[in-house]
Amino acid sequence: MVIGLILAGVGVVLVGVYAMATYNRFINLRNGIESSFNQINVALKKRLDLIGEVVDSTKGIMKFEKGTLTEITKLRGQAAGNLTPELAAKLSNATGRIAGAISVQVEAYPKLSSNENVKQLVDSLQEVEQQIAQLRYTYNNTVQEFNTSREMFPSSIIAGMFGFSKNSYLQMKEPQESLEKRPDTSI
Repeated sequence: MVIGLILAGVGVVLVGVYAMATYNRFINLRNGIESSFNQINVALKKRLDLIGEVVDSTKGIMKFEKGTLTEITKLRGQAAGNLTPELAAKLSNATGRIAGAISVQVEAYPKLSSNENVKQLVDSLQEVEQQIAQLRYTYNNTVQEFNTSREMFPSSIIAGMFGFSKNSYLQMKEPQESLEKRPDTSI
């Protein structure tokens, strides 16, 4: 009888330790997801700022559609708010498309291509594109790990007990996709 109580006590302790470790793992993954998402938001805002700088630097030489300038202003307003993964993806796709169009237009204007300031801005824009892709990869990997752990037994019991819900992946287009359709440079 005493041995049975000891074994039961050891079993309860082991289950408690497992539950605590699993809970802490979910917290760690959730915080990693939030951190990755916040880094993506910073990079998206940086991309918008760079686009604005390129537009300002090239305004006198290239003619931008009024709609493009209006869209940049609108996107900056959206980026200033609380972003969800879905809104961040839409913002990223829109800014990626604009960034691709600007890069193509800069290439089409020899005077701009040789301008060191514009060249540095476009290079910075391409670096931010790569950074966003890397951050999205990290975010989506962490989401996958979290969601998989949440669905696997026995950690699914802990996830259910503490209300850990499924996270969404970021569905953003790669920068190259935004460059597939080259815009008309006669604008």
